[in-house]
Amino acid sequence: MTVKTFLAPRQVDLQSLTGAGADALWVIVQGSINILIESLDGRNCRLLRMGAGEGSHSLVSLHKLRFYVKASIEKSVRIYVVEEELSRKLLRDNNYVRNAEAASNVMMFERLVNLAGDLAFSNLRERLMRCLMEYGAEAENGEICVTHEELANNLGTSREVVSRLLKDMAKEGHLSMQRKRIILNKDKTLLKHD
Repeated sequence: MTVKTFLAPRQVDLQSLTGAGADALWVIVQGSINILIESLDGRNCRLLRMGAGEGSHSLVSLHKLRFYVKASIEKSVRIYVVEEELSRKLLRDNNYVRNAEAASNVMMFERLVNLAGDLAFSNLRERLMRCLMEYGAEAENGEICVTHEELANNLGTSREVVSRLLKDMAKEGHLSMQRKRIILNKDKTLLKHD
């Protein structure tokens, strides 16, 4: 087993994420990553977010799409990688490993279907609120360390649009903003409009 550690935020291609081929099993044991898709003109949209206990060898196969898919590492991340030969043996011979991999693939598919539904049926404000709640669930005291640009990339929109929505939400008392920091108001729910 190999341990891959990324200590600083960065973006890497999916092959570099694990340092192994598409058949290698891997799991995040610390931190989280965003899987982003990049358009031909350089815009990003988050496909899914993965945290500790999650991983899927199928994800590395996404490099075959016509759009560039990459991993965005938010903070320090540690990933355990099982070499390809042992991974193939485990998938072939071990029901538990096969079931865990199948469950991981179903989870990723559900998240992608939810993303497609959000893009088709939810307005941007609702998507931003859900994104903030997701970050807030992991944050201490409701304090999220994220830039407007990072939020825009996660949502597939521009920084200016995200900034305007955040200002509106701050005026409504849902949050306050500081440089590279958003503080959620615990007394107000983000999904309830005033």
